[in-house]
Amino acid sequence: MRCPVAWLFLALEIVACGEGRASAARVPAASGSPADVQAAVDAAKDGDTVLIPAGTFVWRRAVRIGTVNWGKDGPTTTGQKHLTLQGAGIDRTILVNEVPASPSGSDDSMFVIHTVEGKPFRVTGLTLKGGSGEVGQLAALRVLGTSKQVRIDHVKFHHLPTRGLYLNGDIYGVIDHCEFLINAWKQAIWVGHSAWGGHSYGDGSWASPLSLGTEKAVYIEDNVFRAEGTATATATVDSWMGGRWVFRHNRVENMTIANHGTESSGRWRGCFSMEVHDNTFHRPDPSPWANVGGSRSGTCVLFNNAVTGTYQSFFIVDNYREFHSFSPWGACDGTGPYDLNDPAVYETGAHSGANGSAVVAAAGKHWRPDQWAGYSIHNLRRGDSCRIAANTATTISVFPDSYARKGGPFSWNTGDKFQIRKAEVCLDGIGRSTGLLLSGESPPLPQKWPGQALEPLYEWNNTLNGKDADIQGRSILVQEGREYYNDTPRPGYKPYTYPHPLIAFFDEIVPGARK
Repeated sequence: MRCPVAWLFLALEIVACGEGRASAARVPAASGSPADVQAAVDAAKDGDTVLIPAGTFVWRRAVRIGTVNWGKDGPTTTGQKHLTLQGAGIDRTILVNEVPASPSGSDDSMFVIHTVEGKPFRVTGLTLKGGSGEVGQLAALRVLGTSKQVRIDHVKFHHLPTRGLYLNGDIYGVIDHCEFLINAWKQAIWVGHSAWGGHSYGDGSWASPLSLGTEKAVYIEDNVFRAEGTATATATVDSWMGGRWVFRHNRVENMTIANHGTESSGRWRGCFSMEVHDNTFHRPDPSPWANVGGSRSGTCVLFNNAVTGTYQSFFIVDNYREFHSFSPWGACDGTGPYDLNDPAVYETGAHSGANGSAVVAAAGKHWRPDQWAGYSIHNLRRGDSCRIAANTATTISVFPDSYARKGGPFSWNTGDKFQIRKAEVCLDGIGRSTGLLLSGESPPLPQKWPGQALEPLYEWNNTLNGKDADIQGRSILVQEGREYYNDTPRPGYKPYTYPHPLIAFFDEIVPGARK
């Protein structure tokens, strides 16, 4: 086989069909068992296609491709290959997930694939199906590493008891023409960029320029997502660790779209950027569900999405650290070392009510109704704070807290002193982007506000049951006209080429593969 010119042009770092090979081979696995697939993978050379035959095969061990070993000088990688894993087609090659959880969590997926930049990798033509046993919870298909040419296509993720697909590292690529049939409360896809630019925790992504409308993201396009049964809050995509992803031209039923911020995931940073456009969302269940999606971190463009059914709202944005302290970042309450803080102490006083009260009683105050809504109230005895939900002339109530607090629920004893303060900007918060590089684990350094750029969210031409659908903010620190804009195209923004160029690239270099 002669190598197509298009391949050589698009993959300049690869020399003639796999680093000097005159032709790429098609390596058939003896069966679809993990042992036989692993043997075929081990025998394959760069540029080869490993063929997994038709049939139903129960997997109780992972197939591993490439390894990463961590030493004192950092990670070293071995065994990464430019491969295509190709089944006989959706519902023809069926691999059943019975891979048990491992103590380290490193081997409890069906596929654990370590990639490297310069070596394309593709998985196509399979069904990954849930079994009856307890399995590892990270994902059925895990793709890691640094390849900028990853394609996952024509794969059916069928009622898996775990996430379907997990991508992390410093990866670009495309997930296309897949089917995700999801059980209750399981995510379809998780995207992270923990190793962006060679840094850990997503720090590199948060210190690098915003790259909307470019190839520098994981693209999710032309897929079908459907949650069945009671899976009303299941995410099509979730993300943190500096994740950068694009969700476009997908059909979604009974599912949401979301990310995590720099908070509940600990040291890992929040999602960096999202582009969500030209999708359809539908919820036929008669029980109303709160919203189609939301964001707790970074920036986003949302446009040309059509939503129908019993969703109650479109897209919600919020900063969770405003109502809870998360290690190692603290709370975004006017005192957090990584936030831009307002130095003012707006009010002081003491609780005059009973012990164990969830509501502050401050006899003698004369506040305006909801004067302090959105500010932070600090309990100086407890040493923590919470975002204020409402106030009367003499009382203050806070938002309910779904996370465990030190010392139990946020409550007040007689005589507890308080301060009212607020931050100006939360680290990695809504509408924030590139800033100073942080590094290290506990505490991350430098321990100061990293001067992050303002990059607002933009929403335009979205509908909910035929009516205009807007972003809604839930914080005084997240303001329309500053952190986000409704009914306003992002200035200068242009979507990346559709369909993604990697689709044609892989179809050229793997003749006979599914298109």
